[in-house]
Order: sequence, then structure tokens, then C-alpha cells
Amino acid sequence: MPDMLSDLSYHDLFRFPEDFPSGSLFRPPPLLLAVQRARPVCPVRFQNGERMWLISGSDDVRRVMSSSAFSRILAYRGAPRMAGNDLTSIPGAMFNMEGPRHRVLRGVVAPSFSKAAVTGQLSSFEAYSQDAVARLQALSHTPELIHVFAETLVRHLSTELLGLTAAEFAETQSCVRRQSALSGNSQQTADATRQLVRMAARVYERASAGAGGEPILALAAAERSGSISAREAIGTTALLLATGTESLIPLLGTGPLALMAYRDATGSLPEDNSGWFAAADEVLRYYNNGPINFPRVAVEDVIVAGMAVRAKEAVITSTLAAGWDPRKVPSPDRFDITRRTTSSVSFGAGPHFCLGASYVRTVLAVAYRVLFNELPQIRITVPASALPGAQGGFFTRPAYLPVTW
Repeated sequence: MPDMLSDLSYHDLFRFPEDFPSGSLFRPPPLLLAVQRARPVCPVRFQNGERMWLISGSDDVRRVMSSSAFSRILAYRGAPRMAGNDLTSIPGAMFNMEGPRHRVLRGVVAPSFSKAAVTGQLSSFEAYSQDAVARLQALSHTPELIHVFAETLVRHLSTELLGLTAAEFAETQSCVRRQSALSGNSQQTADATRQLVRMAARVYERASAGAGGEPILALAAAERSGSISAREAIGTTALLLATGTESLIPLLGTGPLALMAYRDATGSLPEDNSGWFAAADEVLRYYNNGPINFPRVAVEDVIVAGMAVRAKEAVITSTLAAGWDPRKVPSPDRFDITRRTTSSVSFGAGPHFCLGASYVRTVLAVAYRVLFNELPQIRITVPASALPGAQGGFFTRPAYLPVTW
């Protein structure tokens, strides 16, 4: 692969996602790691014809995410999209803002995801994980980890955090899967996003009447006070629905898969809570949620890794590739839950650093601990190499994960 890359011009485009299938056991696409070594700023073309620069080096990813030379303001006609009018097209969403309005919205939502707030939810995380394991144990046929354990747990979490009913969770999940399908068509993407925003409006209306999850109640209170607009409140509710549901499920599939292999190879798993947090961090580094992140647009000419990115050109970063950068992570292909690294960008960097970082790390640590403590002999029932991946989506995960114990 590196030799092939060295023969290519910077004007040659790789196709995404066709040229970037996952590696074995859902590891990063081999081409992604190859371009990181040979061409850390690499042009790619999506199925809708959009051309963007793929940024894969750890330092470059951090720089792009932290720099005011790149903007996440994409809710305008003609903005670069990976498939169509996806999450980045929703006006008023905190995700698609910069500067003072972005800071105001973050300030409204942030208390719901603080370390103190997450600590207050530990007993709920434990109970929800226990219930998800119990549902696995109750099955008379071969249990399946993704649809039983992972989705049960995330459905419980969405009820508490966002105030969603079971039907609303299912609708959100369907919307997110369709609007983030990189192999889908632009009409499918746009329709799914519009449906997500309509549902966000319903959920927000309920919160405005005093019933809902804490971050959405906080948005409603902020709108009543006049500090944010209704469009900002509904747009950010849509963002919360999308990121608080489907995005957790892949890590509840790839994580147990990697931990089962690690346990079988080493004979050990963590013995205390800090060890499970370290395990969650390693899963996040090793798998992240998928190979790429949402786009940014250059607002001025800028040099990245020696390449000129012109104003108005789009870039996509890869926090997954950054976590596999051998200049920052020794032997990155080795899954090691005792690893300690301070260079992770799993949750991004700069002004858009993920507010849910503490929440996600804690949910994963608790879920992994409960699963392996309750089912210490859990193992998959098919060769890991035979597991198919979920097709067409933005996220990387097994399509299913049959287990026994």
C-alpha cells in the first residue's frame, strides 16, 4: 500500500467509503493507516461527488479541531456534505456553530454532562447494565449482544437523559441510521434529517411543558429566559437525540469483542473501577466510532502537513487514525487496557470538544464491568473473523454479535 500511494499524485482521489473498508475485526481501514504514513493530507471523494481533504495525523487532527481557521458552521445551502443534508445541516444546532452563540449553547447544556452530574447517575448506569445482562440471560436461543445488551442499555439511557419513550428511541435510531448512511442517496439523507428535526420539536415541546430529560429541560429554561432562540433549542435537541442514541451502540459491540479477545490472550481483565475506565479509553482509541468525523470548512488559506488547504475547501479529520498514530502511540495495533496515553483526541479537541466525554467514558466503564463480572465466561459463538460489519453507515460495528457463557 505505501508503494502504491507514493506513485499517486495529490490530485488523485480515493473514494469514500468504497476504498476504506474496515480492517480485520473492525480495526481501522488499512488504507486510512497507509495514507497517514504516506500522505497525511489526502484528497477523498464521496459518493455525492463532494471532494474533501482527509486529515489523519494526530497533531494535524488536533490542530484542525482547535484552529479558528476551520469552521463547523455548515448549516447553509451548498455547504459540503458527505452524503446529503445530514446532521451538519440543522440550523441552530450547537454542533453547527462557532463563537459566542456556540459558547452560550454549550453553557446551557454542559451542566447535564458534568462530572458531578455523571457521578449522580452511576446507580442508574449500574441498574440499566444489570437489566441488559438479565435480558441476555433470559433468552432461550443464542443471545445476541448488539440488539439485546447494547440497544437495551442505550434505550434505558435515552429515557433518563433525553426523556424519550421506547417508540421515540426507535424512531430516532432509524433517522440517525438513514441520515448518516454514507452509501445512501441525498434524498434519503435529507428526509431522515427532516424527520429527526420534527421529532426533536415534539420532544422539545414536551420539555417546554416541564417533562423531559435534563439537558432539554435546560434548553427550554434558557429559551424562556431569552438567552437562546427556539430554533437553537430545537436544533440542539435534534443534536442531542442523534448523539445520545445510536452513537453509543458501536462501542458496546466492538468493546466487548476486543475485551473478550484480550481476556483470552492475557487471562485478565480489570479488577477495579479505574481499570475499567482505562479499558473504556483503550476501546475508544482502538475503535472510536468510525473512520472519519464530520466536515469542517477552511475560512482562510492554511498549510496543513505541508499541503495548502484553500479557503472554502472542506476537510474531514480522523480521530480514529489519530489514535493509531505510531508517533504518539507505541505499537498502536496492540489492544492493551493497561496503556496510559495523554495524547488522545477520541472526543475531539478545541471549542467543540465533546461535552459527553465524561458521560460516555462512565457508561462504557460501568457497562463493560457489569457484563464481564456477571458473565465472566462470555464468548462469541462464531469465529471473530466471520462476523459481518453493519453496512452503509457512518459508524463501525459488528452487524450482530452472538454470544454464550
